[in-house]
Amino acid sequence: MSIQEKLEPPSYKLEGFSFYTALEPPTCYEEHRHDELEICLMLNDAAAQIAWLPTEGRSQYRPISANQLCIIPSHHSHTLAWDMPADCILIFLHPSFIFQTTYEWTLGSSIQFEGRYAIADSLIHSLALTMRSAFENREFTDYLYIDSLVNVLAMYLLKAYSDCHTVAQKTPRPQRWLRQTLDYIHDSLGQDLRLSTLAHIAQMSESSFCHLFKEQMGISPHQYVIRQRIEKARLLLIEKKLPIVEIAYDCGFNSQSHLTLYFRQHLGITPKAYQDSH
Repeated sequence: MSIQEKLEPPSYKLEGFSFYTALEPPTCYEEHRHDELEICLMLNDAAAQIAWLPTEGRSQYRPISANQLCIIPSHHSHTLAWDMPADCILIFLHPSFIFQTTYEWTLGSSIQFEGRYAIADSLIHSLALTMRSAFENREFTDYLYIDSLVNVLAMYLLKAYSDCHTVAQKTPRPQRWLRQTLDYIHDSLGQDLRLSTLAHIAQMSESSFCHLFKEQMGISPHQYVIRQRIEKARLLLIEKKLPIVEIAYDCGFNSQSHLTLYFRQHLGITPKAYQDSH
């Protein structure tokens, strides 16, 4: 049985990507391997340890302290254990997922990841905690934002922990991809927008799309979508034809509270107060 099968259902799952938060009793996952690259982040001192078998040589062992993590490449044999209750985050990325997300940066070449054990990495640590926070409050879950975080993680792993040391030079693209994408966003603000859909419309990988979109627009796709949703909500509030909760749904927010959160962040006022003042 794989480690994923022993854990609770993942907090979030895409094809080729899964995210688990675990409050685990003392346990030992005997020697195993899996198809995915695994990131194991320990958030407390649980007397955790990992043993792994290098490509060449004898099995090695290392304790994992609080806020340290392991990057375990796919098909690498390893044993994970902790002697005290553990608060940990486990992330699994299939090589095909990383390849599809970043293929324009690698020119489609095969890449290999290096195992790293009991290390500190502030970016991965921050991304993992941000993802966990996003998953814990389902009412405010924004999947385009989560997709963007996953994309950042995949690109970072590629650059920092793989044998891909050079990034392909980007060739100029006709600007119609941007207009087509913006038109789609404007027509679909009330829908659940996903990064994969936007990248498909632009006919490029998700990583290339995020990079070029921010280069052209000065903000990320997620930030742009939020601004457009708030602007649409602002105009509907002025019209006063719909209840605020319906405006929230029409603009792609999960609830009135979700709309209020972003509306206040961007305009410094609640939707109700804004509507009453116009």
